[in-house]
Amino acid sequence: MSERNVGGTQVEGRRAVLELLRARRRVVQEVWCQRRAVDEEIVQVATSVGVRVREVGESTFRERASSFQPQGVLAIAEPLRSRALDELVGADALLLALDRIQDPQNLGAMLRSAAGAGVSGVILPERRGALVTPAVTKVASGAVEYLDFAVVAGIPNALAFLQKHGVWTVGLAAEADTVLAKSNLLTEPLALVVGAEGDGLARLTRQRCDLLVKIPMAPSIASLNASAATAVALFTIAGARRGG
Repeated sequence: MSERNVGGTQVEGRRAVLELLRARRRVVQEVWCQRRAVDEEIVQVATSVGVRVREVGESTFRERASSFQPQGVLAIAEPLRSRALDELVGADALLLALDRIQDPQNLGAMLRSAAGAGVSGVILPERRGALVTPAVTKVASGAVEYLDFAVVAGIPNALAFLQKHGVWTVGLAAEADTVLAKSNLLTEPLALVVGAEGDGLARLTRQRCDLLVKIPMAPSIASLNASAATAVALFTIAGARRGG
């Protein structure tokens, strides 16, 4: 399980590259800066940690970059490590399990919220879901450097494993009866489970959750999109853990 691919070998965008260099959690082979748009702060930080900075022309840079508006900078690094699930389990565990999230923009936003809320691990499916692409690193703005990941064969089996190891599994579902903020599980070891854009949690994933919860909405709006709902839910949980 620890050898599965997470991605993250190409990091794009100014903030994402800076955090990659500052975090020093993985080896960075080199940084590419678009000539005539060289970021002096990135050059300084890269030099201080012994990473080569390569200045390239606009056409060369565009051929390599793949995210929207990479801001003239990208880095090539060793991949993010996939950890075994048992490495993420603990008395203070706050995990985020993502079930079939396909949109890199949504995944990047979710990871940024996860880092901000103090999530201790993110669980991603090996198939039928986005991994950490350059577009994800751009939107996450460096958050991927401060998160631990576990890439698993399937989310339902991962939830069963977590339950056996004392982690409550709580799924977001608009039709749930329980309001998230009123759940008595928020301060327990917990995995928040978020489903795909559009159709939400898969049937087996839904069945494996210990509890389904909802975010209360005004009558005119049926639900939030996946990344917005994740942010609201994670910071609700984080607030409960801080005592309000």
